[in-house]
Amino acid sequence: MSGGPAGGGPRSGVELLHLRLRRPEDVTRARQRTVLAARLLDVDAQEATRLGTVVSEVCRAGVDSGAATVSLRADASAGALLLRLELVRDASGRPPAGADRAVLRVVDQLMDEVGADPAGLVASKRLAPWSGSAARLEDVRTALLLEGPGDQLADVREHNDALTAALLAVRDREADLRRLNEELEQTNRGVVALYAELEQRAEQVRRAQRTVFEELEGALRPRPPVLPDVELDVRYLPAEAGSPTGGDLYDWLVLRDGRLHVTVVDVLGHGVTSTRDALLVTHAVRTLVLEGHDLGEVLARVDALLLGSHDVVATVLLAQLDARSGRLRLAGGGHPPALLVPTRGDAAYLEAEGRPIGYPLAGSDEVREHDLDPGDLVLLYTDGLIEVRKDVVEGLDTLLRAATAWAGSPTGQLLDGLLLDAAQGAAFNDDTLLLSLSWRPRDGGGPTAGRGTRRSSAPDAPGQRSLDLVLPAGAPAAAHARAEVRRVCEAGVPQSVRDDVLLVASELVGNAVRHGGPGPLRLLVDVRPGSVRVGVGDGAPGSPLVREAGHLDRGGRGMLLVERLASAWGVIEELPGKQVWARLDW
Repeated sequence: MSGGPAGGGPRSGVELLHLRLRRPEDVTRARQRTVLAARLLDVDAQEATRLGTVVSEVCRAGVDSGAATVSLRADASAGALLLRLELVRDASGRPPAGADRAVLRVVDQLMDEVGADPAGLVASKRLAPWSGSAARLEDVRTALLLEGPGDQLADVREHNDALTAALLAVRDREADLRRLNEELEQTNRGVVALYAELEQRAEQVRRAQRTVFEELEGALRPRPPVLPDVELDVRYLPAEAGSPTGGDLYDWLVLRDGRLHVTVVDVLGHGVTSTRDALLVTHAVRTLVLEGHDLGEVLARVDALLLGSHDVVATVLLAQLDARSGRLRLAGGGHPPALLVPTRGDAAYLEAEGRPIGYPLAGSDEVREHDLDPGDLVLLYTDGLIEVRKDVVEGLDTLLRAATAWAGSPTGQLLDGLLLDAAQGAAFNDDTLLLSLSWRPRDGGGPTAGRGTRRSSAPDAPGQRSLDLVLPAGAPAAAHARAEVRRVCEAGVPQSVRDDVLLVASELVGNAVRHGGPGPLRLLVDVRPGSVRVGVGDGAPGSPLVREAGHLDRGGRGMLLVERLASAWGVIEELPGKQVWARLDW
C-alpha cells in the first residue's frame, strides 16, 4: 500500500462524482454513477465492475462513520486515464472500529495507489491505453449531470448480473486450470524446462482464482455492522469445497432508528444460479425494510416483486433487535426457527411461522416478539445445520442439546462447538450458515429499558432538569409544548441552542398531532450538561417519514428538519404506539 494521507495531493482533472454520504441509499447512487461514467469512457466492463466495487466499499465506510463526502476525478494524460477517488469524513464522524482495515484491503487489491488516515481515504488508478481527451471527460461530466437518479431495483439486477458474470468467469478459469493440468500430465517428463514454464503459468491462474474468490466472498458476505450493545458473529460452510457461492446468504444493516435488521435466506439449489436468486431476495428485503414497511409484510411484498420475473423458491427468516431495550422481533417464511440461548435457563426455539417465497400465499403469518435479557444470544441458521443425518427432528433436538451444553462459552467457541456437535462426525452435505447476535448493553439494561418508562422520582442532579408531561391532542399542543420546553431550557441550555430545541420540539409534537392518531400525547424533556433530549409519544405505531425537498407532497419535511438539527434521533416502540426522540448536543 502506498500514497499519502487522505485529502493530500493536487486535485486536477474533471470531477465525475461528488456526493454527500448520509444513508445506505447513497452507496447505491455512487456505484450507479461510477459504473455509468466508466461505460461512457469506454472502460472495459470487468474494470467498470471493479471500480463500482471499490466505490461501494469506500462509500459504505463513509456512511458507517456517520457522514462523509466522496468524489471521483478523472484526468487524461499521455494516452492513459487517471482516476482519483477521495473520501473525506466530517469532523464529527467517527470511523467504525475495524471497518477501515477491511475496506483498505479491498481497495488496495483493486487500485494502484492508496493512502488513508482517520480523516478519510485517497485511491488512484491508471487505465492505459486510453485514446480520449480532456474534452471527452467534460462531455462525460455533462452527460452525468443530465442523468437522472437510477432505478434501485434495476441497479440490484445489474449488479447481480455483474457478479454472476464474474462467477462464470471463475468457472471458466477453473476449466482452463483443469485442462492445463491434463496437458501437463501428458507432457514429456524429460522436457524439464517446458514443464517448469507450464507449471508457473498454472500457479498464476490459481493465484488469480484465489484473489477473485476473496473478492466475491467480501461482496457476498457483508461485514457485521458495529453496534455498541450488540455482538455479531457468523460461520459459513459451502457445500462445494473451495467455492464461496451457494444459496445460503445473510444480510444485516442498521436502520435509521438504531435497530439492527438481519436477513437469512436459503434458496433452493446450489451454485451460481442459487447465489443470484439469494441476492435478489436479500436486496429486495433490504430495499423494503429501508422504505419502512412493517416487518410482517416484507416477505409477501418480496414474493410479489419477484413473481413472474424470477422463478425463486426460498425460505427466509427476518430478525430486528432494538439495542436500547432488548426487544427482538422475528418474521419467517418457512425457515427453521431461531434458537434462543439465554444467560439463565435452557435453550429454546422461537418459532415465527410463514410460507416460503415462491409458494402460494407466501409471507409471514405472524411477527414473534421476545424481550431479551442482557447477555442472551440468538442463533439464526439454515437447514444444512440440522439435516446432516437427513432427519430434521433429530437435527433440531441435537442442536438444542448442543446449545444448552455450550451456553456461557465465548461466542466464537460456541459457534464452532455447535458446528462440531451438529455434524456428529459426518460432513455437511448442504450449504450451512450459522449466525449469532447477542444483546450486551453497556448500562446493564433490562427488558423495560428505553421503552418510555417513567423516570425515577429522585431529585434532578446538579445541572440536570427533566419534564414528563401529558399534552392534549390537537392544534394547541405544539404551543403548549413550546412554552414548557422554553421553561425547562432556561437554565442549562445555551441561548444559541434553545431556538433549535424549540423548533425540534414543535416539529415532533406537530408530527404526532397529524399522524399519531387520537388520544393524548406525552412530552419528555431531559436536560443534561452538554445535551438536551426531547421525546414525544403517541398511540400510532411505525416510524415517521423523512423526505428531501422536491417532492410534490408535503409529508416528511418536518422530520427532515429534525434530522438536520439533531445530533441523533430515533423511534422507541411502546405499548401502544411509539416515542419519537431527538438529542441536541453542544
